[in-house]
Amino acid sequence: MFEAGFNLAYEGAMIILGGRASEPNVPKPPNEPAPPGDTVPPEAPPEGTTPPEKPAPGGGWKPGDDIYGPTQRGTPPSDRTIGRRFWKNEAENPSRPDYSPEDLERMERGEPPQRYNDDKGGIESMERSHEPVPKSEGGKDMVPRWPQEHAEVDPNRYPGY
Repeated sequence: MFEAGFNLAYEGAMIILGGRASEPNVPKPPNEPAPPGDTVPPEAPPEGTTPPEKPAPGGGWKPGDDIYGPTQRGTPPSDRTIGRRFWKNEAENPSRPDYSPEDLERMERGEPPQRYNDDKGGIESMERSHEPVPKSEGGKDMVPRWPQEHAEVDPNRYPGY
């Protein structure tokens, strides 16, 4: 019997329920170790590529670590992950004196500080400005800035209000 209440029509069938495949309750063979000489060596990375970095011993990234360090799987972090790590590190070691307790709480969760801006007529989030080398030129160092501050140092940044 499946989750939706349908009986299996024939043995070995696979039915799609709610967008995911469900198989009948078939016993799986026990996991047995491969016989000696039957092991497959790990696959080498494709030619011209480098293997993923090994994660740090003891588990993955934690506040205070390099934001560009590998993930728990040993792969490079995504841009979103880099941003969340940046804000967590900024909460651990603030580079600005004007953070409120609420800002620090957001940053500890990997979120940027926010404030109300009269010119915008709403809430705005702090940004990560790539300085002194822009991201488009390979820059990795970042400075936290409000949108207007970011526009003052980056000719390609225009807040739009």
